[in-house]
Formats: sequence, structure tokens, C-alpha cells
Amino acid sequence: MVAVPLSILLAAIVYFLCRSRGYFSDEGSFCTTAQGILQGRLPYRDYFNEKPPLQYFWTAAIMAISAPTLSGARLAAAATLMLTAACILRAPAAQARRNGLALLGWMGIIFLAALDMAAFNDTAESSLAFLFAASAFLFVNPGSDEPRRARTAALQGVISGIAIGFRQAAIAPALMLLLLPHADLPKRSYLCGFAVGLACWLAPLIALGMGPTFFHSAVTFHADNPAMTTYFRGPLARELVDIAVWIVCFGWLATLKEYKGKRLWLIFWFAAMALSFFGRMDAFRLWPSTAAMLVLLARADHEGFSARAGAIATAGLALFALLLHRPEVFPASLDVSKDIAALTRPGDRVWTGPFSPLRYCLAQRQPASRYYFILPWTAKAEVRQEIVEDIVRSSPKLIAIDHIDSEDQFGVRRLLPGLRDIIAKNYHFARTRRGTDFYLRNAETAGTN
Repeated sequence: MVAVPLSILLAAIVYFLCRSRGYFSDEGSFCTTAQGILQGRLPYRDYFNEKPPLQYFWTAAIMAISAPTLSGARLAAAATLMLTAACILRAPAAQARRNGLALLGWMGIIFLAALDMAAFNDTAESSLAFLFAASAFLFVNPGSDEPRRARTAALQGVISGIAIGFRQAAIAPALMLLLLPHADLPKRSYLCGFAVGLACWLAPLIALGMGPTFFHSAVTFHADNPAMTTYFRGPLARELVDIAVWIVCFGWLATLKEYKGKRLWLIFWFAAMALSFFGRMDAFRLWPSTAAMLVLLARADHEGFSARAGAIATAGLALFALLLHRPEVFPASLDVSKDIAALTRPGDRVWTGPFSPLRYCLAQRQPASRYYFILPWTAKAEVRQEIVEDIVRSSPKLIAIDHIDSEDQFGVRRLLPGLRDIIAKNYHFARTRRGTDFYLRNAETAGTN
């Protein structure tokens, strides 16, 4: 099938174009935790985060067969991008002999949208894009008879259950599928598959003894957290064009006669796939929803003017967005990480913050605390206390802090005031690099890491 080699080619081009660009803090969390998994540690028990576990384990699995570095972690994103592109390109590839230019056009749209919405980053969104695209593919290929429709519905249920293991918000599109007319999606088969999908990751999680810590970290952590509201924000000005790409895809879909009877339901389904975006409006959170829409758009009839106009508008906006903000190189992250590696040995623990998980990953050093970062919306009293206790107990070789005396809401002075006393007592200033202050442990306070 032509779609598969073309998808591999497309994913490889994106990977090599961006392998040292577009670094993102969240992928530092996935990479750092995956490095820990490869050393026998576990999420939640050894590394706090509010996200479900599957992206950590998926990243670790790819790193285990490639390299335990960020380049290995990004191969996890490249693999899911390849699978996502294969779902989108299947219909255009089947018609390639009749219209080869359309196939090239679809490759261009996927390429531009993937770069604009950071599909090359190793985040949960890169995996959700494939899962949602696969679900959309099954939606438009349900089978011609009742047994096949039942099997398709069960598989969609499995996909929906697994998707929740990558992002809690994936429960929204899973529930939306239940609103389909019964003839299109046999509910019993779907619910059975959904239970199987959940069990696929919840059962091993519980078996590994991670159930209670997972529940507290990913489900109830913010239940008593008034600072949670600091997480929410609107879009950044530079991401408005990316958001426009997503909106145009909605409009393009609405013009297609193939989906005339289900337009409203599809709009709600695809919007549900982007639920996390409506809390914190980063453009990369729109990639899963966009990828799923592209599956439906790619298989539709594009002979009409409105359909062609939608394709041109999507490609044009995506190109404009890419010209406005290409994936950048971040020398500060590289330089600080190199210094962390130079000032410590592979077995040394470090703590860097307030929120710099990429440094652990790039320097290949493990954090001195289960809470390896702190942010305004995670700075609960229990978090502050545990970080301080962990640092006192483990006595890390190095502490690297951004602007330690900053009064900013993201600064250590406000987020973790107790850390400054520990540094003053047990550490000495070593250097400043790219706005980050390095503090080395005093020889007389050296403990066992």
C-alpha cells in the first residue's frame, strides 16, 4: 500500500528536520520519567506528574530499542506521526493513479500541520493523534453487515479506553461516541471494547502497585487545590494562525455533502478531542483533533469549489503559520544541560527548577525528588514540604535554579521559599549560565546519593 511508505518518509523528514529544534518542557517530563523507567523506577511512585501513564511507558519502550535520550524519545513521536499519516493518506493513496497531485497535496497539508502543531514533540498529543485518527478511520469504514459493525465498534471502544491512558480529557470523545445512532455504532460492543481498553493499562498499573499514587496524582490532586486556576490561559498571539487552521478544518468539513446528516455530531466529537485546549490554549493540543478531521476530509469528494477552497485555505494558513514561527533551536537548554552533566557524574542526583524537566533528560541525570518540578498550580503545601525533605535527605550534588531571587509567580522565591535556606546552609555558588544559577554541595555536607 502506497500510504505506508509515504507516511514513513513524511515522518522521517519531520523527525530529522526537528530533531534538535522545538524543545518543549513537557517532553522533558516524558523523557526523564522514561529514563527512570529504564532504570527500574516508576511513574507516580518515583516521579510525580498529573498525566496518565501510557506516554511514559510508550516513550520508554521506544527509547529501550533506540537511545535513552531525547532523540530516542522523539522517535516515539515519529512513530505515531507515521501511523497518523497512514490513516489520513489511505484514501488519497487509493486514488493516486487517477489523481496523483491530490496525494502530494495531502502530504503537504499533513507536513505543514504537523510542524505547526508540534507533532514532532514527544507528548501525549502525538499519540492521541494516531488513536483519534484511527477512530475516525473506523468511523468512516464501519463494515457492511452487523457482525463487522460490531467488531468495528468494539475496536473503537478499545481505542477510546486506551486513549484515556494518555490524557484524562480523552474521556470526552469516548463519551461522544455513545451519542451516535445505534445503527452506526452498536453500543454493547463499543462498551465491551471500552472496558477492555481501560483494563489494558489499568490492570498492569494496579499490579505494579501504582494504583493509589496514580489516583492521587492524576485524579484527585487538584480536588483541594485553589491554585489550579493559575493553569488556565488563553492563546498566545503567535499561535492564533495555528488555531485558525483548526477552525478552517471545521468549516471545510461542514461544506462536504458526505457528512451532511452528521455535521453537528461530528463538530461536537472533534471539539471533544480538543478538550484540553480549552483549558490551556496551546496550539499543539489541537493536533489530535486536526488529525482526526483530516482523515474524514481526505476521503471526501473534492471536485466542488468549496471543498477545494477549504484545502487551499488550510494549506495556505498552515504555511503562513510555519513562516511566522518555525521550530527554534534553544541553546539555553542545551548549554545549561551540558553544564549539569559536566559538574556531576552519571550517578549523581540533581534538582533543577522551578520547571526545567528537559535538563534532566538532556543531561541524563535523575532528579533528587519525586517532585522534580514545581509550578504555580502544583505548589501545594505537601509538594513544597516533600521537595525540601527529599533534597535534605538525598543531598544532591547540584542544584540549578532559574533566577533564584525573582519575584515572578514562576520563581523559586514564591514557589519554594524553603529551598533558599537549604542552599544557603549546604551549598555554594558555582556559576551562572543563561540566567540559571548553579549551586554545588559543600564538601562537609556531602551525603550519599
